[in-house]
Amino acid sequence: MHPQDISFENIMQELVGQQTRSAQPTGVNPHAQVVNQQIGVVGLQSSFLPGLHISQVQWEVGKYDLRFEDKTHSDDININLQLKGHLFTQFNCLSNPLDMQPGRHNLILTSEPGGHHVVKAGDRLEMFHLSLKPEHLCRFLDESTPMGNKLLSKLEKKEAFAASPQPLSITPDMQAVIADMKHCSLQGNTRRLYQEAKITELLCLLLDGYANYYMPLSKLPGRNDVEKLYALREYLHRHYLQQELSLASLGREFGLNEFTLKKGFKQLFNTTVFGYIQKLRMEHARLLMLEGGLSVSEAADALGYANPQHFSTAYKKQYGISPRKFALANK
Repeated sequence: MHPQDISFENIMQELVGQQTRSAQPTGVNPHAQVVNQQIGVVGLQSSFLPGLHISQVQWEVGKYDLRFEDKTHSDDININLQLKGHLFTQFNCLSNPLDMQPGRHNLILTSEPGGHHVVKAGDRLEMFHLSLKPEHLCRFLDESTPMGNKLLSKLEKKEAFAASPQPLSITPDMQAVIADMKHCSLQGNTRRLYQEAKITELLCLLLDGYANYYMPLSKLPGRNDVEKLYALREYLHRHYLQQELSLASLGREFGLNEFTLKKGFKQLFNTTVFGYIQKLRMEHARLLMLEGGLSVSEAADALGYANPQHFSTAYKKQYGISPRKFALANK
C-alpha cells in the first residue's frame, strides 16, 4: 500500500495553536496533542531559550503508512535526535536522504523549502529536536579546525548541508543529557539556566562527534577501517548487554586486527571499546531506574551483575553518585 499523503503544516499549526492558546511566561509551553484517525496521536512539548527552540515529539502512527510534504523553511539549523521509531526524510536541497533510525542524530541546514517525510503504520516515534539560529551555532565553531572552517563557510554562503553523510549514533553521554532535561523538576529562571547549560553540553557532544568526518585522513585510521569502526560502534549500541563481547570476537566480526581495533577506536571516539560498552550499560541502568521505576538490585540484575555491590561501584565511578542516592533523589 502506498503511503497516504498528509500536510505537515496542518499538523504543526494545530499543535502550535494549542500551545499558543495556553502559553506560559516561563518559556516552557504546555503539552499539545493531536488525535486523528488518519495520522494517529502526535504530542508536542516545546520550550524556548535565547537563540534556540527545543521540541520533544511523541508520535503513535495510525494504521496507515504516511508520507507528508514539508514546505516549511527557515534559516535555522535543525538537529534531530531520533530516540525511538524510524523517520525517513528527503529534502530537495540535500543530495542524500536522511534515514533516521532509532538512536541516530544529524545536523542540517536547508537552503530552500521542499521535501517530504515518511513514517510507517503502527510505529512509535520519539524525537528530541533543536532549532537554533546560525549565530548561536557559530559560537561553538572554531575556524582554525577542519570542521569549523567547513561549516562556517557553508553558513556564510547559506549553502545547504548535513554535518555528517549519514546519521550518527546517539552516545550514552547524549542520552544522559536528554534524560536530565526531560526529567528536570526545576521551575522559572533556575530551569532556564539549567536547560541552557544542558543544551551547551549537548551541542559540544554533538559537534565532537561530527568533527571526525572533517579530520585529515593522515590523523585517522585508513578510510576502510574508519567505516568498520563506525559499524562496530553501531553494533555495540545494539548488543552492549551481551556478556560474551570480547576484542577477539569483535575483531573477527568486523575484520579488524586487535591493534587497529584498540588504537583506532580510541582515536575516533576518545574511549576504549570496553569503556564505551560500560557507558552504554550504565546509561541503560540509569534509564531503567529513572523511567522504568526499577530498584537498584533490579537494575543490577538486568545488566547481568551477580553482586549488586559491584554494580553500585561501577555506577558511582561513571556518574559520581551511588545508584541508591540517584534513585532516592528521583523518586
